[in-house]
Amino acid sequence: MDEYWRQDPEAARVCWQELWPLLTSGRLDPPISSVFPLERAWAALNHLDQRKVLGRTLLQIGA
Repeated sequence: MDEYWRQDPEAARVCWQELWPLLTSGRLDPPISSVFPLERAWAALNHLDQRKVLGRTLLQIGA
């Protein structure tokens, strides 16, 4: 999506205008695929690079 939105910034604005209220209200709850501690950011990047992720990959700061 990043490359698409770079080519059409207006599309990104329209999407976020519709998505943001859903996210803030809790009606849209993106699934979390995995959580990695910040010290293992390299492992999170490897996880994303495999392109088998369904949902968000998060980095946890602190414990």
